[in-house]
Amino acid sequence: MAMFIGLIGAISNIFLTTSLVSALVPLLLSMMAATLYYFARYRKIYKSTSFITSVVGIFGISIVWVFNGGIDGPNIMISLVFLMLGLIIVPEYTKKYIITLYIIVNIFIFLIQLYKPEYIIGYPSVFARWIDNVISLVYSAFFIYLIMLYIHKHYMLEKYRAKESEAKYKFISDNIHELIWRMNVKMNQITYISPSVYSNTGYTADEFKSLTLDELMTSESVQLLKQRIIDRFKSISMGDMSQKSNISEYEMKRKDGTVFWMETSTTFLLDEQGVPAEIIGVARNIDARKKDELQLQHYTKELNKLNTDKDKFISILAHDLKGPLSSLLVFSDLLIENLHRYDMEKIENHISIMNKTIYQTHDLLDQILLWAKSQSGKLNYEPEILNFHEISCEIISVMESLASKKSISIQSHVSDNLALHADRNMVMAVMRNLISNAIKFTNVNGKIEIYAQTESPKAIITIADNGIGIEQNSIHKLWKISENFTTPGTSNEKGTGFGLILCKEFVEKHGGSIWVESELGKGSRFKFTLPLSSEM
Repeated sequence: MAMFIGLIGAISNIFLTTSLVSALVPLLLSMMAATLYYFARYRKIYKSTSFITSVVGIFGISIVWVFNGGIDGPNIMISLVFLMLGLIIVPEYTKKYIITLYIIVNIFIFLIQLYKPEYIIGYPSVFARWIDNVISLVYSAFFIYLIMLYIHKHYMLEKYRAKESEAKYKFISDNIHELIWRMNVKMNQITYISPSVYSNTGYTADEFKSLTLDELMTSESVQLLKQRIIDRFKSISMGDMSQKSNISEYEMKRKDGTVFWMETSTTFLLDEQGVPAEIIGVARNIDARKKDELQLQHYTKELNKLNTDKDKFISILAHDLKGPLSSLLVFSDLLIENLHRYDMEKIENHISIMNKTIYQTHDLLDQILLWAKSQSGKLNYEPEILNFHEISCEIISVMESLASKKSISIQSHVSDNLALHADRNMVMAVMRNLISNAIKFTNVNGKIEIYAQTESPKAIITIADNGIGIEQNSIHKLWKISENFTTPGTSNEKGTGFGLILCKEFVEKHGGSIWVESELGKGSRFKFTLPLSSEM
C-alpha cells in the first residue's frame, strides 16, 4: 500500500510539474517499499523491515511537504495513512517510538512553515495546487478506507477466534475434574472457578468464591500459602521470573468438614509495571497419593526404629549372655584348679551357682527364641475356646512351688464359666510371666490375686500383688525392647527383661492391650485384655 501511495504521488507531481524533489522522493519511497516488501514476504525478515519502512516513510512525507507547498489538509491525510500503516505492521513495543517520531516531524514542519516560509517550495500555479489536493484527498481517503476495511476484517476474525477459543477452553474447564481458578490479586478475590469445584469440595462456585482462606484450608496450609506468596512477590520484584510459576501442596477443607490434599500449580500474570496482577491456578486432588506418601514415611520411620532397636537389642543380648557365661567360666576354672583341695560342701556350692546361672541363661534364650519366632511370624497363632478359670488354676499349681519359697499366696477370683477365644500356649506364657514377676517383686508373706471382668467383646484380666511397686517414670520402659529394663527382686532375684515384652507381643496378637497400674511401696496391678468367646 505504501508503494502505491508513493507511485501515485510521484506520477501526480511529475504531471503537475512541481519540484523535482517532490517527484523523486515518492518514487524512491515506492522503490524502498517494494524492496522491503520483498524481504518481508519472501525472506521472512519482518520486524526490522516494518520499523524501517515506517520511519523512512514518515521522514519521506516530511521532505515532500517542504518541497511541495507545505502542510495542508490532504498532505496531513497522507501522513496519517503512513502513521496508520506503521501502527498496524510494527511490533507492539515500537509503536510508541513511531507515534513520537510522527509528532516531532509534524511540529518541525509546522515551525518551518510558520517561521521560515521561504524554505517551502510552492506550486507553479493555483490550478496545480488544486489538482494535487484533489488527487491527494481522493487516494488518501481511498487508502484510509482500505486500511479501515483491513482492520475491521482482522478485528472480526480475531473476535471470532477469541470466541471460539473461549468456548473451547470453557468446555474443557467445565468438564475437567481438576479445579481451575483465577484470582485478582489487587481485589484479593476469586474471579473464576470451574464447576469441578463441587465434585472436589462440595461447594458451588458462588459458595466457594464467598469463603475465606481460613474456611477453605487448614490453618497450617493458610500460613504456608501466605508465606509462599510473600516470598514469590519479593523474588519477582527483584527480577527473579522463575517464581512466576510454582507447584505446591495444601490441605483443603470440604463442605462436610473432611480434609484432603490438593496439588496446586499457580502462575502469576504481571501488569505493565511487572507487578503480579492475577493468579491463574490448576488444582487436583492428590489425597490418595499423599496418604500413600505419609504411610511410606511412617513405614520408613518404623523400619528405622526397628533397625535401631535391633542394634540395641543385639548389644544388650551380647552383654546379658556374656555375664552368665563369664560367671560359668570363672566357677568352672576354680573347680578344675581346686577340685582336690575343695571340700564337698564348697564344690556343691559352686555347682549350685553354676546350675542357677545355666537355668537363667536357658530361660533368657528361651524367651529370646519365643520373641524371635513371634517377630518373624513363625510362632503359630491357634485360638480356641478356653475356660479361663481352668487356665488360672493350672497356672497357680505350676507357680505355687516358686511362691512357697517366699511364703506368698496366690488366689484366683475368676468365675467358673469365663470363656475366652485365645491361643492356649500364649495365654499360659502371659500368665506365667506376670505371676513370676509378681512373685519376684513381692515380699515374704505377700499376696497375689487373679481377677477377670467382662466388657463385651473382651475380658479384662488383672494380676495384682502387694509388692514393692514400680516408679512412675519407669513404667514406660517395661514394654520397650531397647530399654532392657530389669531390676532385682525382693530376694535379689534376677530377671531377663524379656518377659513383659513377650506378654505385650502375645496380647497384641489377640488384638488386645496390656498396661500396669502401680504405686511405689503399694504393689502393682498388671492388666490385659483378651477376646471373649460366645460359646461355653
